[in-house]
Amino acid sequence: MLLNYFKKKPKYFLYSLIVLALIIFAVWFVVNKESKDQAPTNISLPIAQGTQSYDIITNSARKFKITEIIFDPLDVKEGAVQTVRVFVKDTEDTPITSEDIVEGTAFTDQKSTPFTFLLKEVGGDETGTITTWEGSWLCQDTYNYLYKISITAQNSSGEKHSVDLSFR
Repeated sequence: MLLNYFKKKPKYFLYSLIVLALIIFAVWFVVNKESKDQAPTNISLPIAQGTQSYDIITNSARKFKITEIIFDPLDVKEGAVQTVRVFVKDTEDTPITSEDIVEGTAFTDQKSTPFTFLLKEVGGDETGTITTWEGSWLCQDTYNYLYKISITAQNSSGEKHSVDLSFR
């Protein structure tokens, strides 16, 4: 009986299909939005605990580069301080001056926190000078979704080397 009605008035059939499609889309949208609202509030993957060391290995012929970074602790808690040690190698034996700079930025869920480093030690071997720099930052945010540290070293000649380490 309904089919006969739509055969006589095909434009009503078209209108019915459009209304049905809109209802299906509205239901899909509401269900999809509710599932997004119920997404977990943090990532379940843990961050490595305590002091963590990362060797920075590149195939670059760069004469000035960051070779190692140590985070203490890597799993810094909100309201606590993380200490970062950076080892920079210079195979040109460029003298260390006040123009040498190592800077970092910690990126967390809602904040970016810049921090600076102080020269702690100058050493080396037959392959060049190795300087050790230390900086720290106060974690004032969560890192459930974003946790990245960017570090840039620059020598007095203006050479730069940057490293980005992402933990989330």
